[in-house]
Parts: sequence; structure tokens; C-alpha cells
Amino acid sequence: MNKEKAGRKNKPDLLRMRYEALYGKTEGEKLAAKDRRSTHIVIVLLCFAFAGAVALVLSGYFSKSSDVKTDRSGRIISIERPAEGDGARSIDVEVRAMSGDAVVERDKQLFVDERGGGDKDDDEGIMAAESEPDKLTRRIDTAVRSVNEDTGAKIVYLPSKLDDGTVLIWKKKNKNSLPMVMLAFICAFCAVYMGRYSKIKKEEQAAKDSITRELPEFTNKTVLLLQGGVVINEALVRVIGDRDEDSYFYRQLKAALARSVSTNSPLHEELTVFARRSGVQELMRITNIISDNISKGSDLTGKLINESSMLWFARKKHAEEKGRLAETKLTLPLVILISVLVMLTIAPALMEI
Repeated sequence: MNKEKAGRKNKPDLLRMRYEALYGKTEGEKLAAKDRRSTHIVIVLLCFAFAGAVALVLSGYFSKSSDVKTDRSGRIISIERPAEGDGARSIDVEVRAMSGDAVVERDKQLFVDERGGGDKDDDEGIMAAESEPDKLTRRIDTAVRSVNEDTGAKIVYLPSKLDDGTVLIWKKKNKNSLPMVMLAFICAFCAVYMGRYSKIKKEEQAAKDSITRELPEFTNKTVLLLQGGVVINEALVRVIGDRDEDSYFYRQLKAALARSVSTNSPLHEELTVFARRSGVQELMRITNIISDNISKGSDLTGKLINESSMLWFARKKHAEEKGRLAETKLTLPLVILISVLVMLTIAPALMEI
């Protein structure tokens, strides 16, 4: 037991680790806890909805309607006709007709008109040559229609035996919706479980897109300041501070700058930590070049110029890929639109054939 508990404690929290990779340890823990709490709330609400649906189905299944009289075996004896103005009522019934050795069972929808709705006469002609099951089926239909022959009666007594000796057994058909409710619950639960990482996936993709989009401009500005005679630390501080746009990339850069000021740690180390957390290779190369320059005095401006040109080319390529992807997504709507236009064009010709 102790080993199992220790194993649970040592099991890595993937959600927390992914949030910490995006936003750092402190903010990542808070966001992971908030995301997990939201998922738990959805699961609890789903369980409550499932319990309510099951209770509703079971109450409808086991409850007996006061206006439908049945015997101990569940056979319907009589039905109370709705009062005038209440409208007709429909009841799903199972009818078994027995005549000699022939037995026919049919599911029917029994319509009981309101009181004073008027007599109906929908009698059908009898076929000259009918098999015994066909005769029983026709007699069932006749018995169903006979329910509304006298709409003035308050109580409708369902016939248990016809004039020709056919025995009829009427039973109320209970629709069991429990399997559908359970299936819906299982599908919804699976959807919640499979989508538990959907939010962090979107944020990871948005963060990667932000770095890819903003990094070329960041590098270019840094190069311009270095060429103007500004030292690297001052250049980084100016580039980060001059940008007010609330993007993921610059939010993380400002957070790194704030940590550097509060802890008195080198700014390039904080940027290196952010680059490793992000996992973006281009950003890691930039921070490594800056760290090498500070520690070894390597050529910084030339390397950053080369990286800047590569980043702008990669950004252009990424934009082209997004454009092609957008064109692909538009293919299906265009196909549907063309199909509608073709149908509208050829429909008059088809109608004249």
C-alpha cells in the first residue's frame, strides 16, 4: 500500500509540467490547478446530469398512469378519455391477437380523442383472400380505430374479445431510454477525458506561433542597437521595454527582465531559461549566441545578422504554409457551393423529364 501511494506521489503531473514550461513554475502551478478544477467541475456536472436523467427515466418506467387501468399482469383494461379541450392523447401499446393457432403481435400508437370530439368511421373493406395473420392484423387495426367510435364516453374499455372470437391482449409499451442515456453519458465522459489537454495544446501552439512571429523583429532591433554602439544588456532591456504589445513572447521577456532585476541575476541567463522552457530551437540559438558573447567574447553582431535573415526567411515560409492550409480548408465549402449551383442549374431540366 505504501509503495502504491509513493508511486502516485512520484507520478509526473503532465498538465502542471506543460503549464510550467509555458509560464514558469509559479504561474504554471496556478494555471494547471485552475484547468484541473474546471475539468473536475465539468465531470461533476456531467455526473449530476446523468443521475437526473436516469432518475427521470426510471420514474417514468416504474410509475403507473392514473388514467390507464391495468390488471396485475399489466394488461390494459380501460383508459380515461381526456376531457373536452385537453386534446387527444396517444399511448404506445403492444397488442396481441389470438385466433385458433394464429398469434399476431403488433406495436401500435393508440390515439384517444377528447370527449365530444365526434364519431369516426374508418372501417376498411375486407380482402377476399386473406391469410390468418393478415386477418388478425386487420382486426387489430379495426380494434384500434374503434377506440374513438364513441367520444362521449368518459372511460374507454379496450375490447378483450372481438365478435368473431379473436382474443386481444393490450399492454402499455414502455420506452426504455436508459441505454441511450448511458451511451450519451459514456460519449460525453470520453469527450471530456480526451479533451482534458485541449486548452494547454491551444496555448502551446499559440505560444510557439507568437515566438516564431515576434523573434525576427526582436533580433533585428537588437542588431540595430548593437550596431549603434549599445552594449548587449542595455540593448535587450531597451528592446523588451519599448514593446507594449501584449503577446506571449514579450510577456515572457518582460517577466524574465523583472526576475533579473528582482534577483540581481544576469538577463541573458533568464532568457536562456525561457528559451529552454519554450523548446523553440531558433530562440535557443539566439540566447546561446548571446551567452557565448558574454562569456567568451565571440562575434555577436555578425551571428545575429545571419540568424535574423534565417528567421525572416522561416517566418515567410511559415506564412506561406498557413496560406496553403487556409486554401485547403476552403476546399470543402467551395465544393458544397458548386454542388448547390449545379443542382439549381440542372433541377429544372430534370423536372421536365
